Amino acid sequence: FVNAVGKSLSRIHLRYLPAPCGEGIKNREATQLAKQIMKHYAALHVSIRVTPITAKDGRYVFRVETLQETKDIDVINKGETVQHRLKKFEYFRFDKTDGREIKLIVSETQLQDSNLQKILQSKDFADSKKKLPYAIGIDEVGEFYVEDIAEFPHLLLGGSTNSGKSTAIRSLLLSIAYKHQTGDAQVIIMDLLSSTGESAFSIFNDHPIMVCPVIQDTMKAAKTILALYHIMKNRPQDRPASEVPYIVCIIDEFPTLYNTLSKEYLEQFKIAMKELLSKGRHANIHLVLSAQDPSTDSVGNVANAKARIAFRCAHYRYSTNIIGNGDAAKLQGKGQMILNSDFVSGKRLLGSFIGKLEMKKLLEETKASFVQKNPNRLILLDTETIDILLDDSSLK
Repeated sequence: FVNAVGKSLSRIHLRYLPAPCGEGIKNREATQLAKQIMKHYAALHVSIRVTPITAKDGRYVFRVETLQETKDIDVINKGETVQHRLKKFEYFRFDKTDGREIKLIVSETQLQDSNLQKILQSKDFADSKKKLPYAIGIDEVGEFYVEDIAEFPHLLLGGSTNSGKSTAIRSLLLSIAYKHQTGDAQVIIMDLLSSTGESAFSIFNDHPIMVCPVIQDTMKAAKTILALYHIMKNRPQDRPASEVPYIVCIIDEFPTLYNTLSKEYLEQFKIAMKELLSKGRHANIHLVLSAQDPSTDSVGNVANAKARIAFRCAHYRYSTNIIGNGDAAKLQGKGQMILNSDFVSGKRLLGSFIGKLEMKKLLEETKASFVQKNPNRLILLDTETIDILLDDSSLK
């Protein structure tokens, strides 16, 4: 009986104990706002703990934990009322992407949109010391987010159809075109998803950053990978782009190569890919691999593509194949992504976007201002020469 009474009193005590503010960051404004949010929720009979984890320029990210009998849906459903009572905050949004916790993003003003042109024309991008800057998008507090492809050194993109992969690749291409207008970076695009129709990247065909028009034939794509392997072997190692221009090779729907090549070429291709992924960075060669489901069962080892971006996935298994967990299966909306790399883990971003007319105009501007100053422009080997390379004993 005594034990039962004790347990009952303990439950009552916990139920009515004021919700403490978590440790979080040391920021006075964020802490005060967390207390206000908890107070307004308490007035609505919703008990939560709010912990500030990011604060910058009037924008805040909080971790929200439910207490006692409160459910996640209670917190979300009362959000609009709490936002109204706070008065001055125009942006009040919940994020339940990872399923383990609720994040609350609050800002006095609406977050910037993820307009690619604004990012490229920003001072941060212009002053960037990154070798191959990629304007990925905006983070959860609306800040422009730019990473360096050269530091990745290879990137794996995954996600379902219409989740944002092609848009992300176009943003990468435009970032390179905008930053490198002297020939220090060149691009090869293989679009194996559009082998029977016009590629989504054909608009880049006549731009001077391109080594050749978009490759849509799988055999030609495989031969080009073999050519890159031989270029890598013969290039000076660890030299600046002025001496050895960067080569960014983008392969959209890359598992097609593994699944369609004949046995005669498949083993050579696998060896070339493995070598490029492990040693390509030292020859300024960087791969960007894109697929709906980059399963290692069908495409071999892509572990050296350590930077991973997962868009919305149709199944948790696909998400796990990309970033090691099922979080991308819970993403909502086109362009929402999760980035993992040697530098960040579980980074939530909204991908950058540019309309077709603006993209065409930007490409025309960068093409008009392009001046080939680098004397070491890559000339892709013709198919006859590549055929000879297929007999190279080093690939057998």
